[in-house]
Parts: sequence; structure tokens; C-alpha cells
Amino acid sequence: MRKKKNFYLTNSQKFYITETAKKQLLITGILLFFIKFGGRVPVPQTNNLLLTDIARTNSPIISILMSASKPDSVIGMFGLGILPYLNASIIMQLLTVINPKLSKMQKEGGSLGRKTIGFYTRLLCLTWAFIQGLSIAFSLKGYLFDWNSNTPWEISLYLTTGSMIVLWISELITKYGIINGASILISLNLLQNWPKQLFSVTSSLNLFGRIVLIGSLGISIGICILLQESTTQIQIISAKKISKKELQNNKKEYIPFKLNPAGVLPIVFASYVISFLISVFSFIFFKMSGSIYSPIKFLGSETFFKIFSMLVEFILICLFTSFYSRIILNPKDIAEKLKKSSSFLPGIRPGRETDDYIKTFLTKFSFLGGIILGLTTLFLNIVGFLLNLPNLQGIGITVQIIVVGVLIEIVQKMKVLVISDTYK
Repeated sequence: MRKKKNFYLTNSQKFYITETAKKQLLITGILLFFIKFGGRVPVPQTNNLLLTDIARTNSPIISILMSASKPDSVIGMFGLGILPYLNASIIMQLLTVINPKLSKMQKEGGSLGRKTIGFYTRLLCLTWAFIQGLSIAFSLKGYLFDWNSNTPWEISLYLTTGSMIVLWISELITKYGIINGASILISLNLLQNWPKQLFSVTSSLNLFGRIVLIGSLGISIGICILLQESTTQIQIISAKKISKKELQNNKKEYIPFKLNPAGVLPIVFASYVISFLISVFSFIFFKMSGSIYSPIKFLGSETFFKIFSMLVEFILICLFTSFYSRIILNPKDIAEKLKKSSSFLPGIRPGRETDDYIKTFLTKFSFLGGIILGLTTLFLNIVGFLLNLPNLQGIGITVQIIVVGVLIEIVQKMKVLVISDTYK
């Protein structure tokens, strides 16, 4: 009988970068250079506008341009970056769940259906980028010297064109590079601002406060790695592969489930909901009292209002994590695919019972991930509150999850390339 050889990497192979990996890293670096270069190309009619002056307005629309240009430079043509495409992708995911036609196209349309949904996503990205460009253009009205009726349309056209070029380059990175293009673009924009954000936060703290903050960030980064890497499995049995010999050899198949498949979206949705609720309550109090009556005054004190907001954010993160996980991993679709492939869960009938079991299991498991994510967010908010820090947005849990996820993906891709080239 021929003895089966076990494959493993030697110490020299573990640190060896293969030719394929070098090629993909080189392509990724060149394409990223073009994007950074485009971020330094000024939009016409904004040459005399410095980003330092815009930053003083505290405009949330203008702040998205800070990642594409230096604080003392002009607004870049690639200022919108990949954000319009990300927003369009999230909207299309929600529309796919709501609209039966899009859902059927995604499930049963095959490659043609995926291409059609991709086309709709790009079209929505184009529309979103143009609207966002117009909003930015009108926000710049007070800073431009030569303003006329054509100015906002020209600025929006340039920014929209730059955003679509960034989308095209990111797809090239995904196809020929080392990692998903959109992910690495977001991570680089966050990482380049990380040192400045950390310095600005720690500059007002004493030695003890800096130790507490850095230790808290280390704990939250460890939890982010836990959320990204932790998975559970549900055993499945294939009717086509059942045999006495396979059962004796314990050849089992599983469906993996991540602890946090939703990523940072629950935190983003929770922040949007809280901002919306504050705006609605402020409007209602204004109508009731006839004066500016903020929720802070209604709840009694600013401290109590912050604590109340933290608890509401924690609850929303738990709920959104469970909800969005059900959208990404539809239990009904999983049950149907298992039934079509003649597979089933041990002791559970195919069809509706499998759907109910996966739904219950996924709800509990994703809710556990939401609790961990919510507690981590609450922990950093409490640390920032006790240290009297305004916010930890530039180095908070959202940034950590994105960066950690991208770094883990790069390491895994490098391992796959090393193993595949070593086999060859």
C-alpha cells in the first residue's frame, strides 16, 4: 500500500515570497501609486482653496476629501475615492433583499445575473458620486473666487469622473493584485491618518492616560482579530457520498459561519440611527417648547445623555449585527442549496426544518458576535469618556476592524500563493 505524504512548509519556505506573489504585489503597488497621484491632481477652479480652511468649517461632506489630499494642498480629482461605490454596494445589498426580481436574478441568474447586478451597482455609484459632487461643490461656494452657474456642474463632473476611475483601478487591483481593491484603498486612507489621529488624541493626556489608552487599543485590536477569525461549523451529510468506508474514516463536511460576518456595518448603521434620533428629538422639543430644547436638557445632564447614548448604541449594534447577518447568510437559501445537492443536517429533515434550524442557530451565534462587538465599542467609549477625549473616531473600533480584516486577508493570500507555488 502506498504511503500518503503529508505536505508542510519548511522554515525557509515560510518566509519565501514566490514569483506570483511578487508580481501581484508589484501590480498592486503601481495601481495604488496612480490613485495617490490622482489625489494630488487639483480640480479646476479650486486651486486657491486650501483644505486647512475647509477643515475649520467642520463640514462632514468636505471632511471626506481630507483622505485624498494633504492638509496644505488643493482638492484632488480622486477626492471622493471609493466611498460612492461602497455606499452603492450597501444599497444594492438591501435592494436585493427587498426586491424579489433582484433576489431571483442573484440566486438563479448565474454569471449573467451577477454581471447585471454589478452593472446596476456601477450605475448607482455614478449617480451617487454625481450627487455627492454637487453637494461638495455647493459647500465650496463661499470659498471660490469665480463662481457662476456652471461651476458646481464642472466640479461635480470632475469629482465623479475621478471616482469612476478609482473604481476601475480598484477592480484591476482585485483582478490582478494581492487583495480586494476597495478594501485596501479604505485601509490605506485610514492608516495614513492613524499616526496623526493618535498623536492628537494622546497630546492632551498625561503618562497614565497614555498607558491606559494604548492598553485599551491593544485589547480592542485583539478582540477585532477574535471577531475576524472566530468561526463555528454545522455538520452536513451528503447522500451521494454516504458509504460505510467514508463513515469509518470520519470524512465529514461542514458549513462554516463567522462570528461577525457583518463587519463594521452594524456600527455604521447604529451611528446613523443615533444621529437621526437626536435630530428628530431636537425638532420635536423645539416645536413643543418654541425654543432650542436639546435632548441633553430633557435627560437632565450631559453626562447622563452620553451614558444613555452609549447604551442605545450598544443595543443597536447587537440588533443590527443579527439582522445584517441574516441578510448576508440567508438561511432559506442555504437550506435550498443543501436540498438541491442532496445534503442534509444530521437528525433534521431537509427543507423547512433545516431552514428553521439554521435561522435559529445563526440568530444566536451572530447575536453573540454583536454582543462582543457592542461591548468593545462601549468599552472604548467609556475609556474616551473617562479620559475626557472628544472622540476616538480615527483610531476606534471601526478603523481597527477594517485594517485588521485587510491585513488578515493579505496574510492568508500570501500563504495560499506560497503553498500553491511550492506544490508546483
